[in-house]
Amino acid sequence: MMKEIIRLPESVSNKVAAGEVVEKPLNAVKELMENSVDAGADSISVEIEEGGLSLIRITDNGRGILKEDLPAAVERFATSKIRDIDDIWNIHSYGFRGEALAAISSVSDFSIMSAREGEGNELRVKFGAAEPLRPAPSVQGTCVAVKELFRNVPARLKFFGSPQGLEREIIRFVKQFAVFTDGVSVRVKSNSKEVFSAGRDESFLLKAKTALGVDELIYGEKEYSGVFVRMAASLPTVQRYRRDAMIVAVNGRVVKDAAVVQAVVQAYHRLIPENRYPACAVEIKVRPEDVDVNVHPAKAVVKMLNSRDIFGMVHDCVKETLDNKKNAPAGQEDTAVNVMPDWFGAEPSEQKEYFVAEARPTFDITSVMETVQEKPSYSNTYREHPQAQKPVYEERPYRIIGQAFDSLIICEMNGSVFFVDQHVAHERVLYEKFLNEKNVNIPSIVLFEPMVMEADAEELRAAEENAEDLAAFGFGLEVFGTDSLKIVRVPADILKRNIEKEIREMLSEMAECAKGRQEDSRILTMSCKCAVKAGEKLTFPEMDRIMADLLKTSNPHTCPHGRPITYSLDKETLFRKFNR
Repeated sequence: MMKEIIRLPESVSNKVAAGEVVEKPLNAVKELMENSVDAGADSISVEIEEGGLSLIRITDNGRGILKEDLPAAVERFATSKIRDIDDIWNIHSYGFRGEALAAISSVSDFSIMSAREGEGNELRVKFGAAEPLRPAPSVQGTCVAVKELFRNVPARLKFFGSPQGLEREIIRFVKQFAVFTDGVSVRVKSNSKEVFSAGRDESFLLKAKTALGVDELIYGEKEYSGVFVRMAASLPTVQRYRRDAMIVAVNGRVVKDAAVVQAVVQAYHRLIPENRYPACAVEIKVRPEDVDVNVHPAKAVVKMLNSRDIFGMVHDCVKETLDNKKNAPAGQEDTAVNVMPDWFGAEPSEQKEYFVAEARPTFDITSVMETVQEKPSYSNTYREHPQAQKPVYEERPYRIIGQAFDSLIICEMNGSVFFVDQHVAHERVLYEKFLNEKNVNIPSIVLFEPMVMEADAEELRAAEENAEDLAAFGFGLEVFGTDSLKIVRVPADILKRNIEKEIREMLSEMAECAKGRQEDSRILTMSCKCAVKAGEKLTFPEMDRIMADLLKTSNPHTCPHGRPITYSLDKETLFRKFNR
């Protein structure tokens, strides 16, 4: 009877392994560059064509491979990195599994030229079939050429994107790899054109700026109990929509580590908005015996001992570096972290008198029937005649200067000029007010003629489920027919805005809140919608009221979403711009 279980031929097993180790041209580049560093190279050249599908050539000046070892180099589970099972738990090199060259050579026209001790040799393997050794130039180092990758596995080629996309992946990885390999120069050519280079003397910070495409990076490091963390992290002014600008390495190996990424994200809490992410390069150096690198075929994931402590170290390293930058003496404003200082602990400045601007005219309720986007017509001009001015509000530690772009409140305090985002400042004030008051009481106006707006099923559901909250915040919404909402009452503060747009945005956010994003999400939504908007002209008393109330909040630094409220310039920095 024929056996059902057979031993796969080596040519087949190597192709199977190639699917795990070499998923894309990127993986081949990664494995070959790591081999170069393991060989002691301090200069690596990478050449690719058609995104690596036509050609990948890696040339280094490492110690080379002995003639006797070349045939074994492309055999599966053949390696110079480990000798026995105990070495698995004490890995000092990038490679150790002995699978990469066997996998790559089984799915490509592969050649490896290497010279050591003055003797050069070349081994060629065409899609798994090795040819006899032949002499090669005796140039110290190794050159590996991979041509027509995956030509004998056409099914794999169907899943690749464009060559341009594959090229971008390779270049991105090489840049990241260069960040964490000190003292190694790297050069990349794509289709015969140089696209990236990094010198062996370039600093960690400089290479991180190049890899991330961000100049606003600051360097920090922390060491404790055999663990060393170094990082280049962006200032809060850098805000990305995805996490892919955060790269992590463990002992020089670029890996994926969600916990480390989350530690960085938490360090930026209340410095950048929610759902925005910083750019950073973080390297963790631990004792080899404290990290398990044998948990992923492509070595893209590792496990570290005491991962919770390392999480805390990374978080503290980023946060302390940002705090130190924030509290450092003023320097160039393009590298300073501008957040609101501790107003409560500051000495009050000399009391200065300022005066009321022209008051806002009374709102005509009939105008809402004509338009919901009527522009205010009042003036916000600072009166120039003292006899026409009246002092307002006593004992302020600041002086209101005016309003910029109908969006920023400008004030002077403690030797600095502050630009305060009126919307997020008012949002912070309202959020804490609504959060602390048991009975929210928002002034509202009943519309003489109700408005009707079309609504989809999600909006109707949100209006019904949040009817009590809406009523408490001054909104009167009623389901009207099967696909409409009738607006009978609105808060007085939104009469000058696009009422339908405001309500749609509010219902959309409430629908998300119902999915359990956060406990006080409804209050957060209402505080955002009821706050003054960017683009609204404010009188001096209105600006003063916002500033005074902001000083009383528990956190005048950021809005409830985490956005910064102020940007400051100290007197010395500002005067330097005028050569004073």
